[in-house]
Amino acid sequence: MLLIWILSSVYEANSPMRPQNPVPPYPYISEEVEFRSQGLLLKGTLTRPKLPGQHKALVLITGSGPQNRDEEILGHKPFLVLSDHLSRQGFVVLRYDERGVGESEGDFSKATSQDFMFDALSAWEYLRSQDFCDPQQTGLLGHSEGGMVSIMAAAKEQKIAFLILLAASVHPLSEILYDQRQRAYNNAGIPKDHSELLQQSHQRLVELATSEADELQILRESVYLARISLTVSKPLNKEERAQRKQNLLQLSRYLQAVYKSPWMRFVLKFDPVHDLKKVSCPVLALNGELDTQIPAKASLDLIKTALTNAGNHNVTVHSLPNLNHLFQKAVSGEVSEYATIEETINPTVLKIITDWL
Repeated sequence: MLLIWILSSVYEANSPMRPQNPVPPYPYISEEVEFRSQGLLLKGTLTRPKLPGQHKALVLITGSGPQNRDEEILGHKPFLVLSDHLSRQGFVVLRYDERGVGESEGDFSKATSQDFMFDALSAWEYLRSQDFCDPQQTGLLGHSEGGMVSIMAAAKEQKIAFLILLAASVHPLSEILYDQRQRAYNNAGIPKDHSELLQQSHQRLVELATSEADELQILRESVYLARISLTVSKPLNKEERAQRKQNLLQLSRYLQAVYKSPWMRFVLKFDPVHDLKKVSCPVLALNGELDTQIPAKASLDLIKTALTNAGNHNVTVHSLPNLNHLFQKAVSGEVSEYATIEETINPTVLKIITDWL
């Protein structure tokens, strides 16, 4: 989750055009729309069939990090591709810029997943109020953190018609981040004793972030973690020492900002399963088996078990071989591979979603 956000921010300036990105003219209506959420004006794009009558509809909810309406990342625009495909098949689709991103008002840095849930509900209310939408057949689709947000929304609003969960975050974030870090340490060849030290420091920051700890405590632990992260085994010359000092300052500031952010403090305390058990609508859950951000099998098992144990047996899960967190056909599934893959969304995923709807 966070790894994608960081990589995307570095790469986005030189993003290439991807072959699946649709270009006009479109065989459906595409219009710019706006709606309000918690006093903020959010803007997005609504695509709908040209045929008259009421249609099944859905809101697309983006993953973690500041995301625009297309969930643009590394030159790919998954939600543009997805909305294009769905509207060609007769569905109404609303996608929108997150608060504080693109054309939407607000301050992203102060927002939590709960705020994003209220935004998703506002988008859903707006969509189902349109004459061309069937209000009884209007649901949500969320990717990654957006899947978690859609679960929160469906737990709060029982009139949501259905959920589509794409690589949804259903385990506690502390567990997900631990696994992501350990994979990164292993891939980098970091010795076990040193990786354990790094994990312990991160866990200490998690404990501080979920307590009433002040910023000074978080700063101290951030500086300590930055120091051990940048440990070197050879003597440094003057220039190298200066560069290490600069890197240390930047990393400690970054760690402090992450762990004291309202988003991190909220999501570290939140258990998605608590809300998942309250979801009563039909659910489709998909995960790629090469996903290195979200544990595919464990997530699908948890979704199915939590729902069925709570009495919701209308759940369909698909574990998809050779697909990564973005549902691209991949070789390793590693984050570093995302930018080199031309495919935005594998056609199998698009077909499964359309057939289920």
